[in-house]
Amino acid sequence: MLVFDPRGIVLHKFGRKEKRKNPDFTLYKDGNLIGYCEVKSPRDDWVFDFPEDLQPGEHRVELRRDPAAVNLADHVGKAAAQFDAVNPDREVPNILVLVSHESGVLGRY
Repeated sequence: MLVFDPRGIVLHKFGRKEKRKNPDFTLYKDGNLIGYCEVKSPRDDWVFDFPEDLQPGEHRVELRRDPAAVNLADHVGKAAAQFDAVNPDREVPNILVLVSHESGVLGRY
């Protein structure tokens, strides 16, 4: 990952059998365990769900509850459980990385 490479931090991915409740990576520097990392990628694909019966040229107003806050809270809660599975006493840092697939997000603020 771009953040870790320049600092000489090596990521080790948990194996498939180990992965169940564990975070995505263990972090090592100079051969020593220095932390854990979980990567979450919240999606908002629901925004593009259109009614199947919408006719060409037809306009329709639809109000939806924005689930972004709930989805983000779910991702954080799952990551916390994954970190607790391997690092319950927080002997090393737990790092949660949230990845956005939205292009140009930073340029809009």
